[in-house]
Amino acid sequence: MRKYRRYAEEFKLKIVADYVGDKVSLRELSRRHGIGRNLVVLWAAKYEPAKLAEKRGRRKRLIDYERKITELEGTITLLTIELDMLRTRQVYSVLRV
Repeated sequence: MRKYRRYAEEFKLKIVADYVGDKVSLRELSRRHGIGRNLVVLWAAKYEPAKLAEKRGRRKRLIDYERKITELEGTITLLTIELDMLRTRQVYSVLRV
């Protein structure tokens, strides 16, 4: 059975500072130090709850922005198709005259 490891407060604070400060990704931190990603998030919630909430807010805004970009790209595609159709009709109407 695996024993629980104990970590010094300084170590935890350094890990949290790196994670919350966007210096290193969560995956990289867990690989580099051999600790679970969930543990890093738990430490961040314990030691820097305000900064962690801000980080989550930035992530949510990023997801929202990406969703909006996708919607706008779809709109651009539809408008481009509509413009091409209108141009094609205009050419045909000029040829008929």
